[in-house]
Amino acid sequence: MILFIEEVEESLHAIDRLFYTLTLQPDFDKVKGIIFGTFNSIRYDLQYGSVEQMLIAHLYGYEIPICCGFPVGSSSCIPLIEGAPCSLDVTTESAVLTYKMKGDIEPLEVDMASPKLIKEKEL
Repeated sequence: MILFIEEVEESLHAIDRLFYTLTLQPDFDKVKGIIFGTFNSIRYDLQYGSVEQMLIAHLYGYEIPICCGFPVGSSSCIPLIEGAPCSLDVTTESAVLTYKMKGDIEPLEVDMASPKLIKEKEL
């Protein structure tokens, strides 16, 4: 399972609480990769300088591919296909989300000059 999260107009404190709660869930070990979309108009009410710094603190010990700023979700026309089998490959140069489905579906490749890399690993 690849987890996708984005947020608009939320406090950093609320996002911090969300991640603390998520990582305590018994099924969180089923997460094999995390894609963070955009975090717009975030209110910085904690000591972290950015959402990415906070996410690194929460997810540091997990050996899964993680990237921030992936251009999907509410700020993009690129859809995520919920429940579809897929793979996520994150390196310092790019992040590639590939759906494993029949049909004419192209892999979504993102140049990492824009998204911020948290942790690289192939899923």
